[in-house]
Amino acid sequence: MKRLALLALLFATPAAAEDTQIESVTVNGRSLAGVWHGTLVQSGFRSLLSNLAGVSPLTFGQMVPAFCRIAPLKNDLEMSCMQFGDEMGRATIEDNIVRIGGSRMTFEGDQPDINRLRGHFRSRSWLGIARENPTVAEAIRVVPQADTPDKAGKAALLRRILEQGLNAAPHDADAMKKNDSVLILPKLGAVQSLSYLGQETKWDWPPPPGVEQDIMNIPNRPDFFSVYFVRFAEGERLCGLHQRDDGVLDAFRCV
Repeated sequence: MKRLALLALLFATPAAAEDTQIESVTVNGRSLAGVWHGTLVQSGFRSLLSNLAGVSPLTFGQMVPAFCRIAPLKNDLEMSCMQFGDEMGRATIEDNIVRIGGSRMTFEGDQPDINRLRGHFRSRSWLGIARENPTVAEAIRVVPQADTPDKAGKAALLRRILEQGLNAAPHDADAMKKNDSVLILPKLGAVQSLSYLGQETKWDWPPPPGVEQDIMNIPNRPDFFSVYFVRFAEGERLCGLHQRDDGVLDAFRCV
C-alpha cells in the first residue's frame, strides 16, 4: 500500500511569472519576505510500513508552478502557497545557504543573482536517511502592482466577496467543498488594493475516480484559479477563485 503526501515548497523556472514584475533585492534575512512564483514539489510516496517505521525518505513527484508568499510569523519567516495553505515551511538564510521547508522536505540552495534562488530539494526520513531531487529548482521574486491589468476580470467580484462575504456571489457549496475551498475569509480590516498575478493550474489529488495514481503525472485543470495579491489594512493575502461558465463560484481560497 502506498501513501502520497502533497508537500508544497516554492521554486521554479523564471519564465513562469509573465504577468508580474521582477524586483531587484538582496536576499538576506527578511528580504525573503514577499510574493514568489515557482514550482511546488508534490511528493512523495512510500510504503505504509516504511511510513510507520520512518526508514525511507519521501520519493519526489512532479514539480508544478504556483504562487507563494513568504511573510513574518512571530519571530520567523513562513511560506504559504495559495493552493496548498498556510505555513508550508520556515524560511531561513544561514552561512549563505537558503533553506525553506521542514524536517521532512527542505529546499537548500544559493543565490546566483539578486533576483533568483537556485538549488535542490532534499527529503529526510525520521531516521535521518536523506534523498536529493536531481532536478534543479529555481525561483523569482515578483512585485504585485495595483495597476496591473486584470486579465481575468475578477477583481471586482473578489473585492465584493472579501467585503460582503461569500453570499454576495452565487456559489455552489458542494462544488466548492470538492475543490478544497477555504470558506473562512481573512479578518484583516478593509481591502486596500488588489493586484492580479496570473492564472494557476488546479492540482487534483487524490485523482478523480478511474484515474490511476501517478505522482509524476498528477491530474490537473490548467489555468483554473485566477490569483490575486490583496492588501488589507492589517495584512496581506494571496487569494484565488474560479467561476463556472454560468458565473457560479465553485472555488475560493485566501492564504
